[in-house]
Amino acid sequence: MWWIFYVFAVAASGAWLHWTALGFIALTAQFIPAMRMGESISVAKYPGYRDYQGTTPALIPRPWNKRGVGT
Repeated sequence: MWWIFYVFAVAASGAWLHWTALGFIALTAQFIPAMRMGESISVAKYPGYRDYQGTTPALIPRPWNKRGVGT
């Protein structure tokens, strides 16, 4: 949500440097370590999760990446 808020603020003000960037930077800085911790818990809990990680991006979907499809 903060990413979209920042994009709207930039569109409205016309300036790329806007105070709303602090929101999305702070939330992203919190989200990435939490995501890594969850991934490490899943690796420890499920034996096949490491294989899943090798074929699936963690954060941003890549539809052009056909690796792992049909296996």
